[in-house]
Amino acid sequence: MMNQLSQSKTKNFLIGIVPVVLVSILPAIYLFSRNSFLCPFSEVALPMLVSLGIGLLAYIGLYFVVGRNSFFSALFGTIMMILFSYFSVLKSLTALITGSDRSYFAYALALIIAIVACILLYRAREKKGLRFATIALSFFLGVIVLINLVSSIPGVVQRRSIEPKRVEATAVSQSKIMPNFYFIITDEYAEFDTMQTYFYYDLSPFHDFLTTNGFAVSTSSYNVSASTRINIANDLCLSDDATSLEMEYDDVLQTAADGALYSVLDELGYSTVGVSNMDDLFSCPSVLDSFNDIGVRAVSVSGKTPTKLLLDQSMLVAVAWRFPDNRWVGTAPSLIMDYMADPNFIQSESNTAVLCYIMSPHKPYSHTADGEIRPRTDWYDSSNPVFYLDQHIYTTSRLTEIIRVILAKDPNCVIVLQSDHNYRTSAEAGELPLSGVSIPYSEQKRILNAVYFKGDSIDIDMLSGPETLRLVLTKLGATIEP
Repeated sequence: MMNQLSQSKTKNFLIGIVPVVLVSILPAIYLFSRNSFLCPFSEVALPMLVSLGIGLLAYIGLYFVVGRNSFFSALFGTIMMILFSYFSVLKSLTALITGSDRSYFAYALALIIAIVACILLYRAREKKGLRFATIALSFFLGVIVLINLVSSIPGVVQRRSIEPKRVEATAVSQSKIMPNFYFIITDEYAEFDTMQTYFYYDLSPFHDFLTTNGFAVSTSSYNVSASTRINIANDLCLSDDATSLEMEYDDVLQTAADGALYSVLDELGYSTVGVSNMDDLFSCPSVLDSFNDIGVRAVSVSGKTPTKLLLDQSMLVAVAWRFPDNRWVGTAPSLIMDYMADPNFIQSESNTAVLCYIMSPHKPYSHTADGEIRPRTDWYDSSNPVFYLDQHIYTTSRLTEIIRVILAKDPNCVIVLQSDHNYRTSAEAGELPLSGVSIPYSEQKRILNAVYFKGDSIDIDMLSGPETLRLVLTKLGATIEP
């Protein structure tokens, strides 16, 4: 009899552990299934193991505290892991209700949910219904995990076949060799006059560096808006009016995915590579699930960015925010710039078009002017313009490094260096400034715009981003419809 009782408790313990395990690994599995064409499973393995460890500790702790009741421990442990893993959802909900984004309200809501669930489950702890509820929950979560794993398979196959570690030379006949084309866009990079007028910072050494190295530099170029998604979509469509702020977000993304830039580069004989980190690939409207289907190989330089995504939505990020020097959250833009500044990345005479998006000096303001990691608590502080200034100086030094590397190894190339918009003190016209630096909204559309065309002269003065790209591609031999 004692042996049968022991076997029954062991069986119930194992049944109870299943939903806790499944709900603990689900966030990482879901993220991987959505992005398997861009990142290996190893990038989500760490947060999955951390979450699993926390879930198992919670389950075992509850099991021994509450009279070794497997099903109470399973159901309450599952609820606790949902609150832990999806804390960002609670925070968004409380922000919607209270109008404040402070974490304290989300903590309070999580505590209330936990207390109510604990009381209800504890009262029903001896009822057989908890066993059936645990089994049903395990089945439900198991189906979800299985669906996500199966849906990730096509992306894994695709990634292994199309993601290069380096841009490799394309075999073409001598008559079809084109100069490598580098389109580098930096997010919210303030141009020369803005830095002098509003930040009292002399950016002329960077201007002189560009012109000395054969760049044409426009000091009066504007895009149509101060919105990243609109301006990049227009760049990809080679048109100033392809998208607008009145369009739905999904429509902007689809318009960008159908952009003429891809087909024009293909007609010129280019092999196109999109370079960015995981977050920025999804911030940049050029990359949808169809990105690789249109002949563009997506290169992720994300490091452990999926780890950051998972941590950011959990309760850990709210706790860790209190510590002044957190370096476990990836500084993605610096990884991209490291990648672009690697001489091994450059392959001369390879007919390669590189589309590179760098989310810097846009927030997070993760670096000082000297390249040191800034305390995490300052990364998203828009109230102090010095943080932006330091990130701008750091970005400028890295851009200088990238350009030197490219020109040293590939002097016959074409480089288009732009920002999507100026330093943005407000998201839309009429909004209050976010910092002590207040720039008129019309000037927030002003951009950095510089072109190196194989060392030859080219006039880009007063051209917008899309207009500049049209001119450059036309000089390369493209026929572009009006």
